[in-house]
Amino acid sequence: MKTKKRGLLVFQFSTLANSAMSVPILRALFDAQPDLEITWVTQSDAVPLFNEFDKIKLIEVDLNGTHQGWKGMYRLFQELRQASRYRAIVDLQGSQTTIFLGVLFQAIGYRLVRVNWGYREKARLIRSKNKILKPLTHTVFRFAAVFQKLGFTVPLEGLEIPPKPIYNQANIPNEDPPKKWIGAAPFATNKTNTYPLNQMQQVIAFLQQSHKVYLFGITPEEIEQFRVWEKAYPNVVNVSEKMSFEEQLNLIPHLDLMLSMDSQFAHFAANWKVPVLTIWGQTHPYAGFAPFGQSIANAILPDLKQFPSLPRSVDGNKKGVQMGAIFKSITPKLILEKALKLMG
Repeated sequence: MKTKKRGLLVFQFSTLANSAMSVPILRALFDAQPDLEITWVTQSDAVPLFNEFDKIKLIEVDLNGTHQGWKGMYRLFQELRQASRYRAIVDLQGSQTTIFLGVLFQAIGYRLVRVNWGYREKARLIRSKNKILKPLTHTVFRFAAVFQKLGFTVPLEGLEIPPKPIYNQANIPNEDPPKKWIGAAPFATNKTNTYPLNQMQQVIAFLQQSHKVYLFGITPEEIEQFRVWEKAYPNVVNVSEKMSFEEQLNLIPHLDLMLSMDSQFAHFAANWKVPVLTIWGQTHPYAGFAPFGQSIANAILPDLKQFPSLPRSVDGNKKGVQMGAIFKSITPKLILEKALKLMG
């Protein structure tokens, strides 16, 4: 007797940002197909992003242990193959490892659909000469297209968000009168694409005078900097040290504004329709990684007339770009004006 084919098997264990941009897709899929079953292969750090979904089976990939290297990927293939049968395999990552996994599943008869990252279009966007500066397909729509190839409806327009999760109030100071809450995620994954800290400090110092500023980060170096700012300013809270990642995710929907570099925290906030003000360096929202559903007016860009070679990178890792000079064209005053306007 053959095992009944279950739902979809999805690979997406690359970055927290890409995992976050999968959330609107899942909301739309389950809204249009309530009985759909999905097995989602993800990194352990991303698990809290999917807490709202009770119809998804999460499988954590251990890239530093059990599933490390090609042998580890083959071991993962065997585990997934034995766990269930699937209607189709969905690759939302398109890396060497997931291509390898996909080939293995195709070899035993599974249908495979893979995300189209539009590498040629992006190369034309970031090249230094004959640049074609135009908006490319957003990553969320690229993900949606994969499921649409399988015949699924992905209604992203007018998509409703679930009720806000309850946040841990233990480290949230009481306010009388209450202030507006601003999240600040001042670091990018690539350090060269991070707004200079002396300029960011001016922004935080001003905003905290009338608002509560919550600092979000990941690495020990980032948290160490947050300690300095928390100690210096009375209305600054280093939530990255006081809260778990899951607790931070639960707090973000309650913010009045998220100020972020081109980083995962922008996507965490956008998923809850929190206004997001993003600062861009050598990257550009046209590449398709802007916070989903946010106005392009919320993106603060360097002076492209002064620096016509920008953008130079899709993910901010281009070496040799003089970011100090570039970021001087984004003044703290400009950021403050846009932040205050966005909060009304």
